[in-house]
Amino acid sequence: MPGHSGTPLGGQPEWKANSVADQGLPEIPLLMGSITLDTADKALSIGKVEAGVALGLEVSGKYRLVSSFERDSVLRSLKRTSEVTLAEASHILKTNAIVFTNVARIANLIRTEVILTDGLPEGITTSGIGYAVLRHHDNVTEKVMADPAILASFQRAFALCIADSTLFANAEGSFRVVPTELVSVGGITFKDLGGGEQWSLFKEKVTVSYDAVQTVAHALQDLDRYTVTDIETRDSMYALAGMFLVENYNSATATELKILRMFEVKDIITGSITKSGNEAVIELSLNRIKENDTVHRLKSASVTLTKDSKVALREALHEALTGLLGPVSAPRPEDR
Repeated sequence: MPGHSGTPLGGQPEWKANSVADQGLPEIPLLMGSITLDTADKALSIGKVEAGVALGLEVSGKYRLVSSFERDSVLRSLKRTSEVTLAEASHILKTNAIVFTNVARIANLIRTEVILTDGLPEGITTSGIGYAVLRHHDNVTEKVMADPAILASFQRAFALCIADSTLFANAEGSFRVVPTELVSVGGITFKDLGGGEQWSLFKEKVTVSYDAVQTVAHALQDLDRYTVTDIETRDSMYALAGMFLVENYNSATATELKILRMFEVKDIITGSITKSGNEAVIELSLNRIKENDTVHRLKSASVTLTKDSKVALREALHEALTGLLGPVSAPRPEDR
């Protein structure tokens, strides 16, 4: 998953919409170019991706898609003996640009890259990358439903592509999205300074730390500014890079940080539980992953834990996360 989200590659494009809908102007037509799926997963298909592109553009109120079906139907009617290029098709169909998309999946993460180009040899090209997490399943078959994540990741990528991060910020319901940075959850360290009774949380730190990082990842799933990888996705990234053992009770290693950075993860949430006497301080921090595979702390928040229980720890983690990043998702049913 190489690259960087929101990379402009040219000058001011003709497809830039300046309050098109507000001015009562026609929606800007964009031609569907090619769709590439970087996976053989049956949950994804070219048809689903194109439907997501069409709906995303429609929701914007400023753009509309000239679909591959419409494109091919018009071109067939021309009865040309030579093959028509996409640039020629765009000219014939009077569209302002051609849309190319590349969709990849790692575990529960969808990554969509959008490229807009006018198709000319010396023309303008812009690109953007968007992320979304697979969270929906069919009630009967329990199979994953990728459509919402495909749509959201396209919207985020497209907003970056046209350099308008607020394009979908005022849309209704689940259509309201903004571009996000990719964030992962690192380890929660345990340190006992002595005094008081020994806590079971520390005795069982292997299972407790795993539960803690799961709690953190779940709590952050609805943030506007970040797409947070769940633990399955994080560990899948590690496995793809040849790392199969992760100790959630230790700080993320340089190797872990390097792998995350390879998969475009920008920030990592880390934490510590420091016990002294009969209470402990829980500190969580948001850190930027640097190019030398170290971290730079951006901000942190801490709370005091006075009970030796998993439920109390989960509640404390939610309190710390709220102090760190603002309101977070409600606890999982098993966390209550």
